[in-house]
Amino acid sequence: MRKRFFLPDAATKQEFGCLLFAFAPVGVLLTAIVVFELGGFGLSTIPGKLAHQISAFDRSIVMELSELRARTVWLTAVIVYYAIAVAVMIVSIHTIRLNLSRQCFRYFGAIIGLLGILSVAYFIFGTLRENGVTAIFRLTYGVLEASGYFSPLQLGVILGLVSVVNLIATVVPFAIILAGSSSMAPFEELPPDEVLHFIEARFSHLKNAVNLGSAMLLIGVLHMLAWLRWPVVFLGQGKLTEEFVNWSLTLSMYWGAVFSLMVIALYIPCTLALYARAKREFNRNFPTSEHPELWKYLQTFGISREPMRQLPQVIAMLAPFIGGSLGASLANLGGVSG
Repeated sequence: MRKRFFLPDAATKQEFGCLLFAFAPVGVLLTAIVVFELGGFGLSTIPGKLAHQISAFDRSIVMELSELRARTVWLTAVIVYYAIAVAVMIVSIHTIRLNLSRQCFRYFGAIIGLLGILSVAYFIFGTLRENGVTAIFRLTYGVLEASGYFSPLQLGVILGLVSVVNLIATVVPFAIILAGSSSMAPFEELPPDEVLHFIEARFSHLKNAVNLGSAMLLIGVLHMLAWLRWPVVFLGQGKLTEEFVNWSLTLSMYWGAVFSLMVIALYIPCTLALYARAKREFNRNFPTSEHPELWKYLQTFGISREPMRQLPQVIAMLAPFIGGSLGASLANLGGVSG
């Protein structure tokens, strides 16, 4: 009898154990959302409060050029975000397929789809109820709409582009997390050297997920910064503009820190587990060897825990936070000074 999709076999159930490594990064994200929802109240009222400042602002050629520059920076962030998101999805799907059986791969695809649907539903619900996270989107769009500077067609194009960004942001991070956690799926017993080469491949899969995921999250932070800085051109100069700029940088730093913590919560447990598996294989093959010989032997398979060899991953994990903290350079390209 042909096996049904929704009836996993024993091997597939064992593969599901790797999902335990997805709980930490997902938990970081959910905690950050809850904290922001509890403390991010009041954002939805800002566009209305800024309406008078916008209408009173003199629309000179300087303002038009500043707006065009801010819009171009935002469009640049959008196109880069789209490109990296496609690459991340391709690599994530390929990584999951390499690490899992065909049946478990289908289950992981269903999980990604389900999480994506729940995230989209949350975003739509938040748009209707004006929660803290969706208020980030509504803030800039509300100011652009209140400015009267754009036609309905132009506002529709802006809405379409940023909606695709929001859709990607609700789906792709889960694909990254599942791709990384799939590197922890169990595998059959092999000769020692083959097992270590296999573990090396799993390390490579994990690092690819971390590096590409961090790159996408970094661009996501910079896109958020460019999106939030766009309305500044309609506010003129003064204390209001300065505070608006400072707030956009602080908000980008918050989410940059969250994204870095997500990557760290994924990478470190997976790395420690892979190290432990490599150590077990070494001890099984060389039960009487000295411990210092362990890492020297594993280095021949590209497995190392030396700080300098881990530096690229450390930089990758911190990239979103660094982007949020030092994003002023991009902001200065896209708006007026405070």
